[in-house]
Amino acid sequence: MTMSRRLLEGQVALVTGAAKGLGRAIALAYAAEGATVGVNYRSSAAMADEVVAAVEALGGQALALKADICDPEAVAAMVDTLQAEHGPVDILVNGASPRRDRISFEALTSEEWDRMIAVNLRGAFLCARAVLSGMLARRRGKIINVSGTYGVAPDAGLAHVAAAKAGIIGFTRALAREVGPSNIQVNALCPGLVSWESLGEMDPAMLCRLIDATVLRRPGTVQEITAAAVFLASPESDFFTGQTLAPCGGEVML
Repeated sequence: MTMSRRLLEGQVALVTGAAKGLGRAIALAYAAEGATVGVNYRSSAAMADEVVAAVEALGGQALALKADICDPEAVAAMVDTLQAEHGPVDILVNGASPRRDRISFEALTSEEWDRMIAVNLRGAFLCARAVLSGMLARRRGKIINVSGTYGVAPDAGLAHVAAAKAGIIGFTRALAREVGPSNIQVNALCPGLVSWESLGEMDPAMLCRLIDATVLRRPGTVQEITAAAVFLASPESDFFTGQTLAPCGGEVML
């Protein structure tokens, strides 16, 4: 009986914000499909090391990479380190994002606004720029920018989040048009409510409102979101570019 080839066998992926949350889940899903994973983090080396250990427990390879993705020199050094050890980056996931606390527009500070925009948009720009020259030279590559349903259907108290996540979708479409002729696919992943342990800490009335906003009347599982991320990174999505894939239970319909 022949074993089926894993979808990302032999690929090198860089996932930003991979020490926790969705970034961590994507890193582990990619490793399970055969990718070598660069685990980017900004401050928690211990959490990044746990992700690397989890990847190695799956029989894969991973490298923890400390970098503030808003710093161009740090981003360039991160990509150089990963490529020197494991080869050219085939897949980039721009997944890093600050906490998205609800803050009334009146109370929103310029520092909170700037940080949200910087990590989401400046970070995605710098990381894409750092890996793109190699992708263009090889005429292949996948860039996946993590947005969110608030980028399509904003909510009160989330002006900073909505602006950043909508910007990611615009950035995705513009970059896809530019690099598509070189066989590089750029897509956005737009997850909705996900069933993390932290949902148990949410105000019950707010949680019910968020669940009721989905057509399926439930949060998504982590596996349902990472399956979409694997698809966008795999050869199976080679005819997808400039798209926004939204595993969100029908909260938005694109």
